[in-house]
Amino acid sequence: MTSEVVRRQDVRPEFKWNLEALYPDDAAWEADFVAVQALPAIVESYRGRLSESAELLAEALRVWFDANRKMDKVWTYAHLRSDEDLGNSHYRGLAERAMSTQVRLSTAGSYLAPEILAIDDALMDSWMASEALTPYRFWLEELLRSKPHTLSAAEERLLSMASEPLASIPKIFSVLKNVDLAARLPRVPDETGQKRQLTHASFITLLESRDRTVRKAAFDAYYREYRGNRHTIATALDGAVKANVFEARARNFSSALEAALFPDNVPTAVYSALISAVHEALPSFYRYVALRKRLLRVDALHFYDVYVPVVPTVEMRFSYEEAVEVIAKALQPLGKEYVDTAREGLLKGWVDRYENVGKRSGAYSGGCYDSMPYILLNYTGNLDAVFTLAHELGHSMHSWYSDRTQPYHQAEYRLLVAEVASTTNEILLNHYLLSVTQDRAVRAYLIDRQLDNLRGRSDKHAQPDPGLRRASSG
Repeated sequence: MTSEVVRRQDVRPEFKWNLEALYPDDAAWEADFVAVQALPAIVESYRGRLSESAELLAEALRVWFDANRKMDKVWTYAHLRSDEDLGNSHYRGLAERAMSTQVRLSTAGSYLAPEILAIDDALMDSWMASEALTPYRFWLEELLRSKPHTLSAAEERLLSMASEPLASIPKIFSVLKNVDLAARLPRVPDETGQKRQLTHASFITLLESRDRTVRKAAFDAYYREYRGNRHTIATALDGAVKANVFEARARNFSSALEAALFPDNVPTAVYSALISAVHEALPSFYRYVALRKRLLRVDALHFYDVYVPVVPTVEMRFSYEEAVEVIAKALQPLGKEYVDTAREGLLKGWVDRYENVGKRSGAYSGGCYDSMPYILLNYTGNLDAVFTLAHELGHSMHSWYSDRTQPYHQAEYRLLVAEVASTTNEILLNHYLLSVTQDRAVRAYLIDRQLDNLRGRSDKHAQPDPGLRRASSG
């Protein structure tokens, strides 16, 4: 780690994720990319035939899932390569080509849901008890739940074709933030008075400075660039909202909220209850804010004051390797197999560790059924970075075990469940750190951090990635 951001070609190999385990080189990827071009036609060859028999339906589903599994591998490599440097036009091109092929495959299979749902209920009930459909029973039960929101085959085809242009809206913001805006960020003073390059990763580190002038300078410089693009960002947000509303209405949901919660089978009442619980807890939160203001000795609490720890005497820094060992010790309650697998993965190819020019900001865990669970990181060495690594590791270990115990079409897990694994890792890490120190300042720091997590700070280094099969949203 250095304070200077290096170019991708200058990153040491041991600091990178091992994408060569997925494809040894771009030529191998190209060969698979050519092969998957035939998949949409194979999938579509079953159109209009699904009601013939349970055996033919099972065959069509096997072909569909096999095609998607192959496509996932092609997409994952291209997407992860692109995230290494969003300014790299070659890999951005690979990702765009993979996305276009994925849309073609999705469009080809768009008839599956409406045809299955059109099968007579009594007939489907009898088929569900057959041996042929036993491997797909859970998947079919989930599909039948969506019957009120599944359209005709022609309408499903149109929606599938529209998915690519609709997906361009978040990509516009991602390129703006990670490439164009990142290239314009200036150098700002750190606590020593030396000029330091402001980046998405160093921004949070600077906001943790005990020197308020450093925090303010970083904040002003960072958001000055956002302010200069506020109309573009607002337009992108407006487009994203309208896209969500369009999809919700097209699928006969009462609201975009209901549509967003439906895949996780979460009633809107649960969401409303969570919002109500937050509102009921506001008096306690206001007491916390007042305490933070008093401990920081500021007249008014600004946004650039919310990340700095209120305990001034603790400076905890960890090399990446030290962070791995601390996390491994913290996760001992989960068993030797879990810890050994996690340690080996973190040190041998799962993680792209440090920031480089053009790299996607934040952190996520992603991959596919036939890959290791890759983690994109922008590791800075502070305690928050260690917690972020532990968090993403939770997602990755969830994927590791799911992929080894479930068939492809059942290995996917819902976001609501995924956060259990990541949060458990964070809680175990905090518990371990508290257990190995009696230093009052350190303990106060850890308790302060845990309290601040409840405010919403727990995964500020991470960001959601809608493009990946399993992406951590923190």
